[in-house]
Amino acid sequence: MLFGHPDLVPERTPGVTPGGKPTLRKRTKSDRNHLYLAALASNVIVTVKEAFAVAPSLASVRVLVVRRDAAPTGGEHLTAVYAGAFDRRKFEEVSWPQIDTTSVLLQASGAVVNLKGQAKAVAPLGLATEPDLQRVLEHLAAALKMPALTPPVRRSGAPVSPSPERHLALDNDSAIGKQDPTRASPSSSEGGSGGDPGMGVEARRNAVERMRNQRHLGNTDALISATRDPNRFVRREAAGALADLMEPRCRERLAELASDADADVRYEAVSGLAAISDPSLEPVFLRAVEDEDRFVRRVGVTALAEFRGELARKAVRAIATNDADPDVRFDAVSGLAQDPVDEDGPVLLVAVRDADRHTRATSAQALGTLGSEQFVSALADLLADPEPDVRYEAASALGEVGGSAAVEALSRCAPDPDPEVRAAVRDGLAAARRM
Repeated sequence: MLFGHPDLVPERTPGVTPGGKPTLRKRTKSDRNHLYLAALASNVIVTVKEAFAVAPSLASVRVLVVRRDAAPTGGEHLTAVYAGAFDRRKFEEVSWPQIDTTSVLLQASGAVVNLKGQAKAVAPLGLATEPDLQRVLEHLAAALKMPALTPPVRRSGAPVSPSPERHLALDNDSAIGKQDPTRASPSSSEGGSGGDPGMGVEARRNAVERMRNQRHLGNTDALISATRDPNRFVRREAAGALADLMEPRCRERLAELASDADADVRYEAVSGLAAISDPSLEPVFLRAVEDEDRFVRRVGVTALAEFRGELARKAVRAIATNDADPDVRFDAVSGLAQDPVDEDGPVLLVAVRDADRHTRATSAQALGTLGSEQFVSALADLLADPEPDVRYEAASALGEVGGSAAVEALSRCAPDPDPEVRAAVRDGLAAARRM
């Protein structure tokens, strides 16, 4: 089955501004990857259902999902991203009104999927130990008149085998175990004994995962102990479990974990503290926005934006213009836009020239909320922005600002090729004239 690239998932999702206006919010990478995997699962399941419907004698269906990916040397090559077998009897037992498509996909017989990194991106499979699947991939690639991704080869000429055992997924650090197809499992060679000297790394992580699922306050001490495990995978799971408990005793330990050597542990800790939204945690978030990991910075700046202290506000303003990552800058500008104040104006005037279109659009919204005529010139310039959503927000913002300068800017605006922008210009002009 040929499936689309992750770019098919829109970057934006519908939302509402603090003023009640419809808008589009930027999805995180994790959200986009989750939707992509769900879409892939839905397509696979529909394909399998159709196969069983048109061929009643079929007892099982094997599926290989391929997609076109950019090749390192330029152009495209065909990659495999999922393989699995579906048994008719088990398939007919599925409760379709309550189906979790992703779970069905990952629980298929011999399912193979490569979920990489903290954001769980669906990455190409390494088929060094699957010669039959590699041959199918190459056959499909030939039919599509494009090259296929080939397994890496050692200097000796033998394919690199990631593991002698078949796994549901592979990760740069390790294999993703069969017990949990959505999490990277730790390598047994990493780390020491953790809580029980007689337990291996995988057993320790599974024990922590069970406690996390229980969400029982009686497990607090054991989870705090597990956050000191030498293995980073165990610490990640324990940090997430502590965050889920929301127990006051956990705050101090989570604050310490916000400085852990592992970026994913820091992310779990900062995310947990962000859910508490306690002003006393401001120092933790001020450190988080300087983290080398952009995901940690994103959580930190979103949390800081909830505080109204001058120190937090200054930090968010600085990030909105100075951070190297466009998603972090967007989160900072979005935080300011929730409840903009006059002091945010200079930062927003810089942000309307950001390379990221979502940041420009959100900045225009915020300038409209502030409503000062000093912003008319910058908003008028955005009426010629190459992105229609930016032009839309600029026209709406000019309507909120009002006054003769805004009316003149909207009146001079050339007819826009986008019908929604034309409507925004018309509505903005009417609103500006009433001001």
